[in-house]
Amino acid sequence: MTRQRSQSKNAAEIPSRRHIAAAALTFALLTIALAAACAPTPAYSPDDLLNPMLGGDTSVALSNATAFESAARNLNNDERRIFAVGDSFFTQNWVTAPASTEARDGLGPTFNAQSCSSCHTRDGRAKPPDNPDDPERGLLFRISIPGADPATGAPMPHPAYGGQIQDRAILHIPPEGQVIALWTEIQGKYADGEPYTLIKPEYHLTQLAFGNLPNDIQISPRIAPIVPGMGLLEAIPEANILAL
Repeated sequence: MTRQRSQSKNAAEIPSRRHIAAAALTFALLTIALAAACAPTPAYSPDDLLNPMLGGDTSVALSNATAFESAARNLNNDERRIFAVGDSFFTQNWVTAPASTEARDGLGPTFNAQSCSSCHTRDGRAKPPDNPDDPERGLLFRISIPGADPATGAPMPHPAYGGQIQDRAILHIPPEGQVIALWTEIQGKYADGEPYTLIKPEYHLTQLAFGNLPNDIQISPRIAPIVPGMGLLEAIPEANILAL
């Protein structure tokens, strides 16, 4: 009886080969999982971040002044013709109607620029004015009054000026207003004592054609953004974005 207990006890203490294999597999899987969890995120080199072909077959590897104006590299001939037509509407000036150029008339009555490329220079980002005498081409001003549109949740436009000040107009029509930009220099020092100078812009709306703006008007200066790159995001189906 004692021997049988001893044999039974020993049998319970000594695992079978199947148990050993299962334990070894479990340990190996845990080791792999822990290693994966603790592994550092792969570092990207500057070569990866500055890869000019990040857009795949659409990428155009150019670094000259016309780089942003180029069509996607993988367009076929028909698509390139469509691109050229669309680009002509973007770059050419619009004129007041009626005009002999029927495809480019209809400008105004008020506007910020005569062409898209006036602000999005060569399809790139606009440059803010450097001084009070520099025209604010590429800089526009969104305005709103306190509150939100009940239908869309967007900022409430001003009842007379809408959501954006139009500082230009066609002949015999007054523009909505003019913008005066003033600069204030702010002096300071870094933690190590080295001095620096910041330039703070102050914008004032003047010569308003439809009455003064209220004291609680909200003004937001905007610089025209770069044009390329939006097409790659638009090419992703909405369902894929929502699924992620």
